[in-house]
Amino acid sequence: PWSDIIRARVQRGQFPEAVGNEEAFIAARLAERGKVDGIEFRVTDGRWFEHSHRHTRQGGVVITWREITERRERQEALAHAHETLEDAVESLSEGFALYDADDCLLVCNRRYRAMNRACADIVRPGMRFGDLIWTGFERGEYPVPREQVERWLADYDKVRASAGSILGFEYENSHGRW
Repeated sequence: PWSDIIRARVQRGQFPEAVGNEEAFIAARLAERGKVDGIEFRVTDGRWFEHSHRHTRQGGVVITWREITERRERQEALAHAHETLEDAVESLSEGFALYDADDCLLVCNRRYRAMNRACADIVRPGMRFGDLIWTGFERGEYPVPREQVERWLADYDKVRASAGSILGFEYENSHGRW
């Protein structure tokens, strides 16, 4: 029976996550039989598998296994690279933000959020640069006339349209900082 197969594999040490909790692990696997779709697990030699159980109309169970070691390794490498990038961005003493071609925020650091403190609660990936500026204006971050904000954004759009570099602009915020 299925329980004997699972128990033998656990006893051989094929499921590192079962060590020290063997009976609960076996019980969970038995409860999943026929209901599992895409369970991922690692075996002792380091390989990763995904397996599914599906009931047939005749009352049987179809079990599929697929090795996914390469996919898991790519996911782990990507996660590590993402953490490394986040650490690098956070280590900058300047406010840093990266926007995509549509002016949507991809990533920023805490310093950038702190510099935009009136909007810090809404600065998130996907936010458009213009929305950040308008929200800051509406929340009193920029003590300038509305027309000035319109000029800032119009100038920004012109430079972006010509694929030029934006070196920045200076303004005094509502806290008297430049």
